[in-house]
Amino acid sequence: MDNRPVRLRLFARWLLWLVSASLLVAAPIVSAQTYTDSSPIDLDSLPSCDFTERSGIPNMNVGAVVINFETGEGCVENLDRTFQIASVPKLFIAGAFYEWMLEGRISASTPITFTDTYWMGGRNACLQEVDLGRSFSSRELVELMIYCSDNAATWMVMDALGASRVQEYIDSLDIDGIGPVLPYSDVDRIKLAYLDPFWASVPRGLSSRYWRRRWTNGLVPEYFDETPDYTREQRIEANQYYMDTAETNTATPRAIAEFMLKLRDDRANASGNESLVASLIFNAMLKNQRENTAQAFPGTLLIGAKNGFDTGLTAEVNVVFDEVGGFLPSAMFIIFTQQEDLSVPYVQQPGDYFGVLNTYLRNLSPELVGRLLGDDVTVIPPVTPSPSVRMIRYQSEDILNPCWRPYRLSGYDAATVDTLQSCLNGVFSWDVAPLDESLGVMTVLGNLTGAENRIVLVFTAPNGTPYSYQTEADFARQAAVYWLHPINMAGQWTLDIYLNLERIHSETFMAG
Repeated sequence: MDNRPVRLRLFARWLLWLVSASLLVAAPIVSAQTYTDSSPIDLDSLPSCDFTERSGIPNMNVGAVVINFETGEGCVENLDRTFQIASVPKLFIAGAFYEWMLEGRISASTPITFTDTYWMGGRNACLQEVDLGRSFSSRELVELMIYCSDNAATWMVMDALGASRVQEYIDSLDIDGIGPVLPYSDVDRIKLAYLDPFWASVPRGLSSRYWRRRWTNGLVPEYFDETPDYTREQRIEANQYYMDTAETNTATPRAIAEFMLKLRDDRANASGNESLVASLIFNAMLKNQRENTAQAFPGTLLIGAKNGFDTGLTAEVNVVFDEVGGFLPSAMFIIFTQQEDLSVPYVQQPGDYFGVLNTYLRNLSPELVGRLLGDDVTVIPPVTPSPSVRMIRYQSEDILNPCWRPYRLSGYDAATVDTLQSCLNGVFSWDVAPLDESLGVMTVLGNLTGAENRIVLVFTAPNGTPYSYQTEADFARQAAVYWLHPINMAGQWTLDIYLNLERIHSETFMAG
């Protein structure tokens, strides 16, 4: 089950609402946050976070910018060190697209078909083999690129824009410390070409499917006399080569912070295309799930995020919103981590939830809450009962997936929610969730109203550790939310559901 689902929306309606909101409500929002648009941020004046020294992870570097825009308090680390940041530069691709879209130079509704040319075979990709032949609007692919970090969608968008367009947008920002942006379909092939230069002549889709899944269909005899086979040590060497030599998909913490500050200031101006570009980027980031560093942040706040990861690195960019609508952040926290030696046995593997870097970042999250917001923000508000929560089921992925799949393939059409709920009527929740498995939690919501329906699920473990996830159901009267959470502790867990920053439901379940 992909837990970053493809959500298809009516873009014209959303953009009309956004423009109207900009005209009608932007001024009060900005005036209520006068620090945001009147006080420049001097990053060099902030103290050191000292995250690297306190991490306890040998040969690992941390880059950081943590700042509350309203108080000016925060910290920084390795501001001008260049990090590999994997998928974070997709934000620049989105900016290049939205700018052209608003200028009428590219259409948001142009259909682009997902073919096997673009199929990369990633296990956690949103665009999977089952989606081959489906068409998506260019704007839908941009959102997939941000909130799902889908690499095939990124490749398709860059083909639609042209690679020079993305660099043109980056150059227009006049921000130092940003490397060229390269889709991961090219990155995969570069790594393989280090092992055998002939890979440079193999189509990118085939190269990615081999690098990511060891799939060999189409390679022999078209490109190789025999099936390529590489040892673990060779693959580590290829990853190390790319990390040590590539200038693509790199940036300094200062550069990404300056980009976020520019978006904040553009949004605060509340006029013109620059303000709308900022709103569109922030909206796409708000559709993303909460990353490791945001796990301890409460459901009374919304987190816009973009992450990137590869072997030995995790990069997370987060902006904090304390109200629904307006798209004007009140804080940001940017954390880059990178291991120098990829041959160590504890190297972070892509997608490994319990890997050393991801675990470190989750453990860092409570400190980030304290640095940015103080202790009072973690107080859990009382439940405001709501008829929106219709049904919740706790079960395994294998049991829940058959109910979820038709809803997903419908493009999350609200008209199919009743069918999903009918399917769930035949599913019973576990009395006790098993340990060391991913618990599937599926929630059906109804009676939704408004252009924005921001949903946060907060799991609290028996020892009090919070884990939070965020999604949305814009313009929907009813919707379903599905998330897999690893259960690694016996005892009583709590699930809290927040809708538009209000705690509307709370219940407990047992694990053991």
